[in-house]
Amino acid sequence: MNFWDDLQSKAKEAAKIAGQTFDDVKEQGTTQIAVLKIKRQISLCESEIEGLQKAIGKRVYDLQLIQPEGFADPEIQKLCGEITEQLNQIAGLEKEIVELQDESDQRAAKAEEEQKAAEAGEAAAAEPPKEDPPA
Repeated sequence: MNFWDDLQSKAKEAAKIAGQTFDDVKEQGTTQIAVLKIKRQISLCESEIEGLQKAIGKRVYDLQLIQPEGFADPEIQKLCGEITEQLNQIAGLEKEIVELQDESDQRAAKAEEEQKAAEAGEAAAAEPPKEDPPA
């Protein structure tokens, strides 16, 4: 073989390897996309399970409030008690919010009244005094 034949042979071999590499990469990409799609489906199923578990927990909590003697499991009673404590804390915090908003509204109303009174006083001071008509 001469130099050119050898070079041509090596170029064909390199092109063949490059084609195989491209096909391999393409196949790996397709596989990864398929895996990601399946993982997304798994994630959606897990989210659905979490929602169902949450619904079950809420139902158990509601039933425990109605019939506390029906739940002998101390763990359920303990967890329900903790939920009730958190709900009470939320109610207290919401009450604080209302009180703060009321105080703020009252301060704003008072400031507005004072501003109007000051403006009225300035307007009265700017008017010249009225003279009494001669008698």
